[in-house]
Amino acid sequence: MLTPLVGLFLLPLVLHQDPATLADRDPLAVPVIRYQAPVHLDDGSTGAEETLLSWEDYAAWLLRQRGRARAVPFGVVVAVERLAARRGVEVSDEEVERILDEEIAHRIEHAFGGDESAWRAEVASLGRTVGGVRRERSTMLHLDLLAERILTLDWVVGPEEVKIEWERTFGPNGHSIEVRGLQLRIDPPTTEDRLTREEAKELREARRQELLAEARTLRAEALAGTPFETLVALRSDDEPSKESGGRMPGIVLRKAWPQGVVDELVTLTPGEITRPFESRGGIWLLQVVSTKTTPLADVAAQLERALVERGPGTERTNAFLESLERTSTIDFPLADVNADPVGMLTKGSIVVNGEPVPLLNFARWIMHVEGETYGPECAGRRCVEALATANGLSVDQDELDARIDRELVFTLELGFKGRKEDWLKRLAQIGSNEAGWRLDVGRELRIDILVEKLLSKDRVVTRDDARNLYLQRYGTEGEKIDARYVVFDLGIEPQRDDETPREWKQRLAEAARPLLPLFAELQERFDDGEDFGALARRYSQDPVSAKNGGRPLGGFDERSLPDDVRDALRRQPVGVLGEPLPIGSKAYMFEVTARVKVEFDEIVDDLVEEIESKPPDPIRVATFFNDLTSRARPTPLPGMWR
Repeated sequence: MLTPLVGLFLLPLVLHQDPATLADRDPLAVPVIRYQAPVHLDDGSTGAEETLLSWEDYAAWLLRQRGRARAVPFGVVVAVERLAARRGVEVSDEEVERILDEEIAHRIEHAFGGDESAWRAEVASLGRTVGGVRRERSTMLHLDLLAERILTLDWVVGPEEVKIEWERTFGPNGHSIEVRGLQLRIDPPTTEDRLTREEAKELREARRQELLAEARTLRAEALAGTPFETLVALRSDDEPSKESGGRMPGIVLRKAWPQGVVDELVTLTPGEITRPFESRGGIWLLQVVSTKTTPLADVAAQLERALVERGPGTERTNAFLESLERTSTIDFPLADVNADPVGMLTKGSIVVNGEPVPLLNFARWIMHVEGETYGPECAGRRCVEALATANGLSVDQDELDARIDRELVFTLELGFKGRKEDWLKRLAQIGSNEAGWRLDVGRELRIDILVEKLLSKDRVVTRDDARNLYLQRYGTEGEKIDARYVVFDLGIEPQRDDETPREWKQRLAEAARPLLPLFAELQERFDDGEDFGALARRYSQDPVSAKNGGRPLGGFDERSLPDDVRDALRRQPVGVLGEPLPIGSKAYMFEVTARVKVEFDEIVDDLVEEIESKPPDPIRVATFFNDLTSRARPTPLPGMWR
């Protein structure tokens, strides 16, 4: 039996509470998270002191971090509660608690063999508490039950609902058909085969035709007298049914198999076998074991009564909630919350369908559904800030703005092909704007910059570190390459995540094929003595370098090139126009104009300074933050669930 949780109260309606009443029930100073705040950093060891995060501070943080994302779901909660109030629909705390207990007991019984301690251990392993899990689920249960009861008021079971339930219970057109199945699995090519998409498709089709032929042979053997169960034991790849002679669980339902197969099964008698067909990752044969027909007229009244008692059900309830999500209008004061989250917490409102709801209630709802999930992140950020302050580190606005500007350039190039107007339209669709985006991104980047400074503090760069950078940049020969280039846009999308290197190279080659005559022409004209700068200005599709005769602003820097391109340039003689080289979705033709000898001892101080000023890579930043958060041991407290 599930151990009861003493003092755990279920969520009252969020709509009809004014801030003063809520503050009385949930004092803003009540602690909700305990963590170990660092006070110094010395050779990686962190001193710490126990710190309590108040409901007010965490609620304000959640509003700023999660308010925009959770505004619409909260708006649906408010809309449902308003509708329930108008129609006199209620759900008691006791009912929600009873259903929640049943859900948890069912999970413990079926997922943990009745071992409650094992379930509690899983909850703890996910960084959650039983109280927090119960609070989150009870909040959502309350919404679901209200929505279902609102629908039940107008719930009418019509002939179409009865017919659907008839087929769901007794099979297609009332035919309860039990079958045996034999599967010949179509194994897909693996990544080790290193096939292009077309080659993989052709291989699969060949395998499919091979298995269809084998299935026709097996069907002929069965019709000639070989027991179907014997063929299943010898050849079927469907392990779950193989042990029972191919018996498939339950009766045949319309959605279980392709429609044509279901139609064929309805016409067959026990012992007859379908034609081979493809489904569920293989080629199948089905043999009818038994059939029984139940006319709709015989059970219509019984089914109608059962549907009325059951109510609208989960599918219709979800559709109702989704319709509210689409039609509700939400005005969340993002700019005001960003500027003064603590002040807005007690004075501000979120407007749902034209009517205000206190932000205090919104924050409380977020606390209940996401408080435990985001608690570690909040504690981790506070740890970074405390550690930075203790070490005299800070981020000024100019520094932050410069990083935000770089992030904006990256965002536009990566997701919007440099078109800022498209990006602004996307922001408007999610209820934001450029100023709001800069505030959101700035909060994230500020923590990143502080972590970078903590990692860089007291960093010692050795002569070996400088030599490694020297070798990486100038090679064992110690040469600096100068070059200029002509750029050609191949007009293709960047490499996709699901695209193999071989497929990507093939797509590059196909895109470059129409340009081969131009490549050859430029090579010939260069060899005949035509000025490279003139060729770059005439043909290069990179406006900045083209205007400069093929030279990038700030001079050529091979550090920005992929390793394979850099290696190719090191092998390329001075004064020669090289073969086109792909970089991203563009092709480059380089002329190496000079090789300058660089002595390590002459630039070692510059290399050391460069290493010292270079920020740590993002992986180190993320690792530091995660380790610091883990050492802080953030623990949710019962005040979060109140």
